[in-house]
Amino acid sequence: HIGYDFQLMIDRDGKIYHLDFGRFRISSSSKKQKEIIDHPEILTKCLKEMSNYIKERAIKDVDAAKEEVDVKGTEKKGGDTKEVREEDPGKLEEISDEKATLNSGDVGETKYENTGESSSESASIASFFQWDDIDFEKIVHCGKHKCFYYSSLNNATTGYVIWDPKVGTKVQRALEIWKLAKKYESIYNIRHFLLGPPFEKDLPEGMRDRLNKKFIASNKDKLTLSNTKHFKGTTSVIIQPNQPAPEGSFVVKCHHYKSFFDELLENRHEGFAQSLQKELASTIALAKKIPHIGYDFQLMIDRDGKIYHLDFGRFRISSSSKKQKEIIDHPEILTKCLEEMSNYVKKRT
Repeated sequence: HIGYDFQLMIDRDGKIYHLDFGRFRISSSSKKQKEIIDHPEILTKCLKEMSNYIKERAIKDVDAAKEEVDVKGTEKKGGDTKEVREEDPGKLEEISDEKATLNSGDVGETKYENTGESSSESASIASFFQWDDIDFEKIVHCGKHKCFYYSSLNNATTGYVIWDPKVGTKVQRALEIWKLAKKYESIYNIRHFLLGPPFEKDLPEGMRDRLNKKFIASNKDKLTLSNTKHFKGTTSVIIQPNQPAPEGSFVVKCHHYKSFFDELLENRHEGFAQSLQKELASTIALAKKIPHIGYDFQLMIDRDGKIYHLDFGRFRISSSSKKQKEIIDHPEILTKCLEEMSNYVKKRT
């Protein structure tokens, strides 16, 4: 019944104050009050829309507010910015598209003192995050260091990847990976699951145990728990808003894809083959422009034939890695793999 004549006051710290408790008087003759009481989803929908609006505005406003970002290793000349980095034997060749030029410093060993736009964006998202948004009723999906928890506010359409910075990626590097994902999305129109920048949060009392308990319950049949390193002894975690993978999707790699394609084809949605052929063709073109995406190459493909790129952190370039150098010097290795995938789907359909 708090939904009747609903109103809140919100201050600049994001604190909510409830007003006019007198409106809670219930009248059996009021059709409007009865509708509110019988249908609480009206108010919860309104509040979810408020939450989503704030999340969207937090990202857009920060993007619009900062047109130029100073990062260590960048010098300004007039209105232009120029990348200045030490010579690196592992440096990538420039891509023909000038604005897409990359080198090993993009997410490599370079240390950034100021993450600029991304850190401000991260702080904005962090200020709106509430631990109550973690849904501990749904299953948790975990990898080696990270776990995906669904959001309780968005009907399982969004969630959060959470990990311990002591054993996983540090927040500064995670911010650079987020920037790279956005860059590739903007230039090459690729898909990924990252919805916002990562941020670090202190764990409130009891939260570490709740995270661990849900992780163990969801993964006891998959992992050797004695060898896992999730939330053990940490006092803070890194959180990144993420989109969950579409139901029935599979991760495919060059050395192991036929069985996954077979299952996708058995359960495909209408237009799957045509969509996948187009997406594979785009990925082949991308591989020719950015050969280092071939390192530890993996894609997720859904039942509509859409491709999602994963793990942008693997793009770190090391001049001492023979395997990475081979991938960069021979982009035809990846393009051949993608062409074989395309041909396999053609034969099966």
